[in-house]
Amino acid sequence: MIKILFTFFTLIISATLFGQKTELEVRNMAATYSEQELVFESSTLMNYNQLYLAEILVDKLLQFQPESANYNYKKGYILLYSKMDYEKAIPYLQKAILSTSENYDLYSLHEKNASIDAFYHLGKCYHLNSEFDKAKQYFNQFLISTNTKSELIYKAHNSILQCDVAKAMIARPKKAIVKNIGKAINTQYPEYSPVVSLDGSAIYFTSRRPWENGDSETFRDASSNDYPEDIYVSYSDEKGSWTAPKRMDFCEAQRNEATVAVSSDEKRIYVYQDNTGGGDLFFSDFKSNAFTEIKGIDYKGVNTESWETHCTMTTDGLNMYFVSDRPGGLGGRDIYRVVKMPDGSWSLPQNLGPNINTSSDEDSPFIASDNKTLYYSSNGPKSMGGFDIFVTIRDEDNVWGDPLNMGYPINSPGDDIFYTTTIDGLKGYMTSFRKNGFGEKDIYEIQNDYVGLNNIAALKGHIKTVNGEPIPSDLKITVSCLNCEETMANSTTPRLRDGTFFSSLLEHCRDYEYVITKGTSDTEVFRETVTTKCDSKYHEIFREILLDTKTMKVISSTDPSEKPIIAATSVPAKENELGLRETGVKEIERKDNIVANTSAKDFEMIHYFGYNGNVLSVKSGDLKIFLKEIETQLKESERKNMTIEIESSASKVPTSTYKNNESLAEIRALNIQKELISYIAKNKELKGKVTVVIRKSVVDGPEYENDASNRKKYQKFQFIYLKTK
Repeated sequence: MIKILFTFFTLIISATLFGQKTELEVRNMAATYSEQELVFESSTLMNYNQLYLAEILVDKLLQFQPESANYNYKKGYILLYSKMDYEKAIPYLQKAILSTSENYDLYSLHEKNASIDAFYHLGKCYHLNSEFDKAKQYFNQFLISTNTKSELIYKAHNSILQCDVAKAMIARPKKAIVKNIGKAINTQYPEYSPVVSLDGSAIYFTSRRPWENGDSETFRDASSNDYPEDIYVSYSDEKGSWTAPKRMDFCEAQRNEATVAVSSDEKRIYVYQDNTGGGDLFFSDFKSNAFTEIKGIDYKGVNTESWETHCTMTTDGLNMYFVSDRPGGLGGRDIYRVVKMPDGSWSLPQNLGPNINTSSDEDSPFIASDNKTLYYSSNGPKSMGGFDIFVTIRDEDNVWGDPLNMGYPINSPGDDIFYTTTIDGLKGYMTSFRKNGFGEKDIYEIQNDYVGLNNIAALKGHIKTVNGEPIPSDLKITVSCLNCEETMANSTTPRLRDGTFFSSLLEHCRDYEYVITKGTSDTEVFRETVTTKCDSKYHEIFREILLDTKTMKVISSTDPSEKPIIAATSVPAKENELGLRETGVKEIERKDNIVANTSAKDFEMIHYFGYNGNVLSVKSGDLKIFLKEIETQLKESERKNMTIEIESSASKVPTSTYKNNESLAEIRALNIQKELISYIAKNKELKGKVTVVIRKSVVDGPEYENDASNRKKYQKFQFIYLKTK
């Protein structure tokens, strides 16, 4: 996927004189050809960037003349640019610089010298090895020795500046954790271009590993001997570990497909493919439970005869940023933007301008969930070396701020590229080639506390079905702001694999209504109002939604992270800032204990809901602890049975979701009764021993005075109370 522009040779040979050779043919050449023939063939292979095959012949040439500056030069160059093995390349290039010539003749059998370019390549090796003073020494030696027409002059000057940047950044490291993602993802083969889902539960990436059935064996890259690129996906399990990656169905053994982006609902994958020699952007949509064959992006002006390498889409699907080296840019590869118009068409591409694009290359843009924080990589003079990851923020006037190098240890003297993040911006993934990795490129996880998103909120939902069946594929969620200065409405769809959906770009201290609809007619299924916090930090609202697919009605919607509060009536309870009791998990004294049953205990629990909340889960929080205490009680005491009594309450804050507050209070009681009965029926320690009854459901508290933000006033009357006896 990453093109490397080689300036090693100036001689152009007609393609008609040279055909693709197999490894077997080249090894036969090495065994039978004369030194003069090997010089010609190895030079031709190198000129066509078939470095893996060329190395076979260069190794034989070194057997003829181990000290030849010319042959050592070729070997060092191949090691550096085909394998990035700069440490092994250094001794060969050290021999090469002992005898250099400005009039280097690549094809001459009588050429004993190396090209003056050897100084530059040796400097690059030391640069990658973090020996910056040595690197600058050889870059300067190259500049002194080379002719004024060399294409490497700009790169040498740029590299000298980068060495100084690297020294300064290593002296002032950032507080960040850079961790190899591990052998579940990374192999001895190159892995790169990771794209993480917004919640961090899935990672899509490119790998050059072989196909299990051997189908990709005959399609290796003649330059590196790598297998073709394929796209894989891995999911995070319950323990947070990555599962075995699965190759995407649209991949073909003979074809290169590389990841560049994934939509927020993971129903569209954006792909880079080089069918024509230029490289273009494609996509695949998830339909009928499978990803379709890839198609070229048809937005006018995006794919051209030039090289389009990468793209990223905003979470609302209205802006796409992409990379191209087309004429008219600011130099090398630049980042461009296209915008979706009100009529559904797309604007013509617009260069992001000199605040971001330089005379060097910019690549791998990723737009964060706030639609204004842009991460990208650049190999310009502000990099430590190769590509570094930068971040820039767009202001209210639509102007991009000065890019910030994300610093060391996130960046290194080598290529650090393809950075993507989770929805809050605090965890990211990137591609890098570093010592002690698994392969030539590896994927790394980044954790930092200084580039997270602020001043936005996000709604995250998880739709579950009553019987565990898949969610309908035609659900849509529309989020509207009820009290913003400007009307705002965004639509998204749930992730089909687990029912998760996201809506970012929410403002703080605002009321939002989200509506779930089904089908092309947008038949309403559910609606609820949520309120974002009034602070400047990143805020995420989470809703777990239980859907009955037979009636297409939502049974409940709640935030499962809201922990129930277990209180003991025998202990005076303190109140928090909301006026809610908060104590620990305690039992209440039994009044009917007898001498033979002094170990018997009872428990009570109260849980306070947010607005319209009405569901608790037996799988987490204090409700799980509550049931565990009951189970322990029945096992360790002489008690044979137990009753759980339920009381529920709703405040007098009006509800637009339910018929009335009486109905909401009743639903709270019914939901917890259903959850408890289901759990007890599956638990052999409790089945037949525990009865669940509803004692009452009420509406209580002060009259509503149009002050819903006053949580302290109303939330103490929004609860479920459980008591055993």
